[in-house]
Amino acid sequence: PILTLTLGSVGGGQVAPSSGEVVSNSAVLLTGTPDVFYTFDHWAIGSNLLSGANPLSFVVTSNTSVTAYFRPMSFTDDFETGDFSRLGWSAAGDQPWEVQTNIVLAGNFSAGSGLIGDSQASSLVLTTNFAGGMGSFYFRVDSEPDWDALSFSVDGVIQGRWSGELDWTSYSFPLPAGMHTLEWRYAKDSNLSEGEDAAFLDN
Repeated sequence: PILTLTLGSVGGGQVAPSSGEVVSNSAVLLTGTPDVFYTFDHWAIGSNLLSGANPLSFVVTSNTSVTAYFRPMSFTDDFETGDFSRLGWSAAGDQPWEVQTNIVLAGNFSAGSGLIGDSQASSLVLTTNFAGGMGSFYFRVDSEPDWDALSFSVDGVIQGRWSGELDWTSYSFPLPAGMHTLEWRYAKDSNLSEGEDAAFLDN
């Protein structure tokens, strides 16, 4: 016999393959693909059977409905409070970073470097006790290539440096458990400016 497999999703994501007819007692493999800034949560098969496996393989023995559930990712800070109140952020350099709405990755807010002049710098600093694992953030830079740059450091050791015109990019880094100081520093050389002449941070 031929059976009907009905597929759906809740939240931000898609399911493959699509709904259709399958031969009774045949195995199917379903894959839930989350949208950006969403993560797969679970499957609901019929009205009650749940599974966290993804991809999901099962044998179709009756007309069946399967729904994939996705949930938004949670970030330590996405600046959606509209300020720096969620974590113990501090400022350093000639001008502080600001939470702004002009250039954002997602939501309504991101952090942007302060308005600085030649030979100046603007830093956003986070010193706290970390659980340990992988950290990540998204950044955007629009500056004079090679000379005006965003650098990211952990405990004073530079992990990455970016300049020129870079659209939103993800950067990941390992971080041992314990107290650490993370610093995002946008610094300018002694002359010239290009683009937004700034760096931005989100999620």
